[in-house]
Amino acid sequence: MTGIYKIQSIIKPERVYIGSSVNIERRFRRHLFDLRNGNGRSKKLQHHFEKYGESDLRFSLLFECEKDELLLKEQKYIDIYNPWFNICKKAGNSLGIRFKVTTGRPSPRGMSNKHHSDISKHKMSIAMIKKWDDPEYRKKAGGKKGQPSCNKGKKLSDETCKKKSESMKKYYENFKAS
Repeated sequence: MTGIYKIQSIIKPERVYIGSSVNIERRFRRHLFDLRNGNGRSKKLQHHFEKYGESDLRFSLLFECEKDELLLKEQKYIDIYNPWFNICKKAGNSLGIRFKVTTGRPSPRGMSNKHHSDISKHKMSIAMIKKWDDPEYRKKAGGKKGQPSCNKGKKLSDETCKKKSESMKKYYENFKAS
């Protein structure tokens, strides 16, 4: 079901959240999942949920409409209700809102705050070395005579390729020895 929905507090009925979705049932479930796990996008809604509990919130359908009408109709209801829980007062607009990495959602700038641990890096290195032990894998990867290719698609001098190859061989030999 596509349309506009409302989340409203029973104890404090002036506290409302207005949203829209092409699948309202799935969106309700996602709201509950996030709130139950402490990851609600709206800090106000999350705090309210933690203070008054799930039973205080009522999810309801306000208006069923076509996908192409969603933002226009959502804005109409945002203007009518002036929703207290909403982060943005403009329908479909989250520009300028920064999402914390702790929410489990990528920030609008991408995954720039995510880094692999040293243990993960080591495990990935082991997996790659094991792959390169297989001559068939090396052949598929495009290396000459079973050797890894040097920066596929980038123009590097033969000397640079040779240095990189030697460096990888040393690393590989040291890794095999340990």
